[in-house]
Amino acid sequence: MKLPIPTRSAVFMTGLLLATAAAAPAQTEPLMKRPVPRDVVTEEALRQEAAKTRKTSDWLLETTKPVTGRRPAAQTSPYARSIILFDGEKHTLVPFGAILHLPESLQNRVISEPAGDFTFWPSFLKRNTAWLHAREVTLAMAKGDAKSAAPLLRELTGERRLVVSVYRGGPISILEPAPGAGKP
Repeated sequence: MKLPIPTRSAVFMTGLLLATAAAAPAQTEPLMKRPVPRDVVTEEALRQEAAKTRKTSDWLLETTKPVTGRRPAAQTSPYARSIILFDGEKHTLVPFGAILHLPESLQNRVISEPAGDFTFWPSFLKRNTAWLHAREVTLAMAKGDAKSAAPLLRELTGERRLVVSVYRGGPISILEPAPGAGKP
């Protein structure tokens, strides 16, 4: 739809007036605020300022204490605190007290020195499901609760596989009750 010529010119004039009215205040303000000049630190001034501060090595000497006491025992290796299970190629570690059931036929799977390559427990368990079984236990049982452990140990009497206690998928020791704990 075409507008009549007087209407077109009126629209044009209105637009022109609006554009000039909007541009008028912009001309009174600077187009861009200029940055304020700042002092620049010289390298020499920076070195002098850094020399005034305390060095980290001096601070460490003042605040730390030298180690006194005896060195940790050499037998802190995980191998010294664990049982080594071996499948003929690879071995893994389980903590002392984690084996719930060990049939006589599988006693050769428990070795005293590492042999073969080390592998982590989940991989070792997947490789050896024919002779190895993981049994999930409760935290109370791991802490030595004999009442909750008794039914589990009865279930394992006919088991042909080596059974390791696990808590949330990882091997865990089952503590024995303290001597005289159940006696009045």
